[in-house]
Amino acid sequence: MAAIDKISKILLVDDDEINNFYNESLLKDDLRFKGDIHACLHGKDALDYLKNEGSYVENGTKYPKPDLILLDINMPIMNGFEFLDQYKSLPEEFKAKIVIYMLTSSLNAQDKVRASEYPDLTEYIRKPLNAKELEKILEKHYGVK
Repeated sequence: MAAIDKISKILLVDDDEINNFYNESLLKDDLRFKGDIHACLHGKDALDYLKNEGSYVENGTKYPKPDLILLDINMPIMNGFEFLDQYKSLPEEFKAKIVIYMLTSSLNAQDKVRASEYPDLTEYIRKPLNAKELEKILEKHYGVK
């Protein structure tokens, strides 16, 4: 796969630091992503990141608008569904053109049904993420081949 140059920012939202490390390695090492990757350990932190609030007030980037969010379901403080509930009410300048994939290890069929009810959510996929699945996501939404 050619170096990914059509997207510049990816937000990983997962309380498992090992999953975040794995996904970041997959992006950087396997797919040669050169942009920014930021990891949040729960949905509240991700919302703060998107809105430049909390610990992100002075981060120097106004509304970072990642191109892609990989969102876990089960997290402390604010889970993936609670994040999506809050995300839908954000002003458009905070979320314009962001693609969100729910990336989860949940085996609960109701989670997949519930996920389908969120218009801001692009798709629900199972962990672990792999290069082939990530290539499909990047090709589908960003024309990366």
